[in-house]
Amino acid sequence: LTLPSFETSVLTLILPHAMLTAVMIYATSLSVSKVFAKMFGYEIDGNQELMAFGMLNLAGSFTSCFPAAASLSRTAIVGDSGAATPIHG
Repeated sequence: LTLPSFETSVLTLILPHAMLTAVMIYATSLSVSKVFAKMFGYEIDGNQELMAFGMLNLAGSFTSCFPAAASLSRTAIVGDSGAATPIHG
């Protein structure tokens, strides 16, 4: 693992796109979470979701991974199939 290179000129070009991506990922995942929380009777804490995405994406930035996001189609399939644990395979 290495620290990413840091150039302010590149950062100013990337920052608006990164912020838009982060907001879209958060809004999408939170809305899907709320739909399934209502469907299955549990509560969602938006602050906890934001912290989780932030920490995961910060850790992932050191390994050049894609931004963490919710899988909408997989969530719908798993919800419809009745899986009751996070380890549904």
